[in-house]
Amino acid sequence: MAKECFTVHDKVFSTRPIITTSKILGYDFAMFGFAYYGPYWREIRKRTTIEPLSNHRINMLKHIRVSEVKSTIRELYKSWLSKCNGGSGVFVDMKQWFRDYEAWTRTHNTGTT
Repeated sequence: MAKECFTVHDKVFSTRPIITTSKILGYDFAMFGFAYYGPYWREIRKRTTIEPLSNHRINMLKHIRVSEVKSTIRELYKSWLSKCNGGSGVFVDMKQWFRDYEAWTRTHNTGTT
């Protein structure tokens, strides 16, 4: 019975119920989370999962990751130089780093895909 649900009748069980709230919040089912199963849903799923994680896209954005790692290491080194006081360890508040990074990415996001 369970096998039939996932093989023979899979489309029946994969579709979402049509609810007015979903229609309003999902802009007439245009949002991925509210869309019902069909050609539109398959196309959006492909664009949101396959395209951003493709080898081409990852290689295309490699320079950004490398630049961020270099910048982070440089900032850690500067922090160590200014706070070392002859010791070997330095306390680094990573919460503030993540807040600053998030704020920077929000203000510098160009919206390109």
